[in-house]
Amino acid sequence: MLILDNAETILHSKQPGQWRSGYEAYGQWLRMMGEMPHQSCCLLTSRENPQEIAILEGERSMVRSLPLSGLTQDDGRGIFRQRGICIVWGQRPNGKTSSTTMAAIP
Repeated sequence: MLILDNAETILHSKQPGQWRSGYEAYGQWLRMMGEMPHQSCCLLTSRENPQEIAILEGERSMVRSLPLSGLTQDDGRGIFRQRGICIVWGQRPNGKTSSTTMAAIP
């Protein structure tokens, strides 16, 4: 499993869903992940949807989006638990909980 956290930081600020110059390879990689059979998993967090996700997602597709807002850690754990994924939340040096997670499929 690969986790891409805060993907909006490499998306173009004035062109929604478009990658900033120099980061287009992420879009190509996401498109390949969504189109080709494989046993990998990618979890992408972002405040906006990259165009590749918007094009490929669907109920019968391997690509899915789950819009979230204002979740507690327990809410987040529940979402992953429903999908059979175990989550371990990280701690930052300042003691605050990190939004980045390590996940493993049991």
